[in-house]
Formats: sequence, structure tokens, C-alpha cells
Amino acid sequence: MKDTIKKYLEKKSIFKTKTFDCSEIAVCIPICNEYPNFMSVLKTLAISCAVANQQVQVVCCVNNKKNCYNEILENNFKMIYELNRISKKENQSEENNSLLKISVLDFTKENSFTEKQGVGWARKIAMDYALANGAKVLACLDADTFVDENYVAQLKRFKDEKMECATMDFYHKRIDDENVNQNSMQLNSAIQDYEDYIKNHSINLHNCGTPFFYPALGCVIVCSDKMYAECGGMKNKLAGEDFYFIQEMIKNVINKNPDKISFPIEFLDTQVKPATRFSDRVIFGTGQALKKIVEGETVKYNTFCQEHYLQIKNFINLFNDLIIKNFPLNLQREAKKTCKELYYFLYEDGFFSDWDSIVANNKKSSKKLTVAFHCKFDGLKIIRALHYLQKTMQ
Repeated sequence: MKDTIKKYLEKKSIFKTKTFDCSEIAVCIPICNEYPNFMSVLKTLAISCAVANQQVQVVCCVNNKKNCYNEILENNFKMIYELNRISKKENQSEENNSLLKISVLDFTKENSFTEKQGVGWARKIAMDYALANGAKVLACLDADTFVDENYVAQLKRFKDEKMECATMDFYHKRIDDENVNQNSMQLNSAIQDYEDYIKNHSINLHNCGTPFFYPALGCVIVCSDKMYAECGGMKNKLAGEDFYFIQEMIKNVINKNPDKISFPIEFLDTQVKPATRFSDRVIFGTGQALKKIVEGETVKYNTFCQEHYLQIKNFINLFNDLIIKNFPLNLQREAKKTCKELYYFLYEDGFFSDWDSIVANNKKSSKKLTVAFHCKFDGLKIIRALHYLQKTMQ
């Protein structure tokens, strides 16, 4: 394990060496223009620490782009000042028994982000920092996301049971103003549709038989230090970094243990609650979808009908049947007959170009071949296939 982490720190990490003794559990949070709302999120973390009687390091990457609005820069300065004030007050305490430890990483002035750096880069900064300083559990959270009282207890369970990676349930906080207006009602309705879409999509993918069915939300990701290093760290993406990182974790798990294909990621019995609000901070996702609705655009969810999912399921079932019959080399021929629309996408995408060599390299183990199949027909390939089917089957 140490060699894996050491290699990552030397070759891929932003932070190479240890500068302080980090808590074993670190919650890593990208923060931009979140003052004072984030202080309420911090309170829920503090309560959760107290309930679990467990120390947690909250690593805050306060960031903005080089040419951001002055309002954002000023907001971030207030955030950094307040976080440093709280941290300093804790450190000067005679007993110094606070269970919530705060680390502030300032990426606002000369360290400001470029246009090609976004939330993925901020997550990577925070997680690399936690890893370099000795954290054993790395949990992702967002600055607008509240946690349940048992959140930290479940992170402690993750550590005690030596899990590799986990996810959890989520529920977007509804707007509950005393004077509910049309705009807030519209947002509440929109987030309900969006949440239903995410969860139904996950259920449908699971029913297809793919291991890549987990909802891709950054605030539900938890991994061990070793898993983080083995996956090559968080992905530097303007958006979608959570999707790619979860996919990498799934591939890592099933390659090590093919028996975990059905449920490669553990589930923690807690819930995080992101805020319901629109945003233009990332190029897609919850905030962008709500922003479009507020601006009067029609945003359609549940875009993939059951026939689209059925094509995915039939292709996976076809592979499983051929494995049982010991004819995996016939996958392309049989797919052309039974999964016509999907076959054309896979053919054009080059899926079958090296299928014979994949079979040859894994012919001694049906389990390893099954893993190789799913790693090739991964989450990204499936979502692209669904979009293709949506266009061609209308």
C-alpha cells in the first residue's frame, strides 16, 4: 500500500511531502463564492463529529478563476478569513479538543485557476493535500451540501471495516421559504424531476447488468487512500470529474475481485443533502439544469426510454450467454443479429476491433474475460450508446 501511495505522491500529486499530521478521516471540499452559506454546512459536520466522537479534517480548497468578478473574489476573501479565524481559535484553545479540524488552501490570487481548471481540479487539490498529510479516508463533499448526524459515524465505519470505496444516498434540500414564490416552487419541482431522473437512470442501468450504475455526484464519493492512489487521483475536469472517478474506482475493484461485479462499491447508511439552486459554475449538472429552467428553457429528463435500456441489457445478456456456451468470439456476429441498433454504434466506435485479442488474452478465465468486457463496455461507452440510440430510434 505504501509503495502505491508513495508512487502517486511522487508522480501525480500536487503535494509531494507531509507538512502536518492530518486526521485519519478527511472531508475534501471545493469552495467558490459560498460565504456565508458554507458556515451552516460546517455546523452540520461539527454536529456529526460530536455524535460520532470522531475527529475529522475538513480540507477546504477556496478557489476562483483568474478573471472572475470582484464580488466572487471578495466573497472568497471573507470565506478564507472566517475559516482561518475558526481554525486559529481552535488551535489556541488550551484543551484543543475540537473534533473538527480545518485546513484552508488558498487558490484565489496568484494561485487562481485557469479557464481549463474547475471543480475537478479543486477536488484534486484538496484530496492530494489530505493524502500527502496522512489521511486514510478521503470523502468528497460540496460547499452547499449538508450532512446527516450519522455521516461521520459512517465514515468511521468505512475506516474501521477497511472499505476501499463507497457511496451513499442523496436528497436535494427543497426551498422552504415562509413566502414561497413561483420561482421557488418551480425550482422545487425541477429538482424533484432531476433527482427522479438520476435515481431512475441508476436503477435502469443496474437492471441492465452493468456495474457502472452508480449516480455520479461528487458529494457521495468516499475512498481509501490506497484506492485514491490506484485510480490516479481525482480527474482534472471542468465538470463530470465525479463520473470519471467513480468509473475508475469500479474498474479498479472488479479487476482485483471479479466477484464484485454486481455491487463493486459499498453503500454507507447515511444521506447528504445538496442545496436546490441554479448555477453556471460548471458546464452541466444540477446547477446548470436548474438555471435553464429558471430562464424559461424546457429541460427534458428521462431521455432514455426502456427500449434504449433494453438494447444495453440484451447486449450484456448476449455476452453472458456466449460465455456460458464458450463462444465469446461470436459476440460481434450475434450482436449484429440480435442488437442491431446498438451493434452499429459499437461497430462504428471500434468496440469489436480488438475483441478477438481480448478473448485470447483471457481465455483461461471466464471471470477475467467478463471483467475485460465490462471495462470495455464501461459507463462512458454506455452513456454514449444511449445517446446514439436516442437519436436513431426516434
